[in-house]
Amino acid sequence: MFLMIAMATIVVFVAMAVDLVSGLYKARLRGDVRTSAALKRSVYKFLTYEGAMVVAACIDVLMHFAHFFTLIGLDALDNVAVVTIIVGVFLCVVELMSVREKADKKTHAQFKKVESAAAQISDKVVDRVVEAIIKRVENKIAKTDENGND
Repeated sequence: MFLMIAMATIVVFVAMAVDLVSGLYKARLRGDVRTSAALKRSVYKFLTYEGAMVVAACIDVLMHFAHFFTLIGLDALDNVAVVTIIVGVFLCVVELMSVREKADKKTHAQFKKVESAAAQISDKVVDRVVEAIIKRVENKIAKTDENGND
């Protein structure tokens, strides 16, 4: 049972590490500043998640010593860390959703920034082209007036 508890705890830790690395990588790609406040939130999340895993492990140990599964007729689950595994699966799903949400939100935000920049650039380009055309037409009209051609 100890091996199951240890493996579940390690798997949750790896899921949190993937989420952290994914967030840092996305921030770097976007050029966002990575602050210590965000890293503090990661430490708080680590303590919360791993604390939940320890509490789940304690419940499993108490259930094992009380022969809980034997009492309810589920002898096959007697040496299985059921609560720890369920909590671990839940936390891994939460981390998976976190990675995906961050990617979707950040990608959407990035598209909005690019769209805004493209609109500004295209407005400037169109303005310059229109100005150039107007100047060209004005020059042609001025030359025509100078030459006396109508």
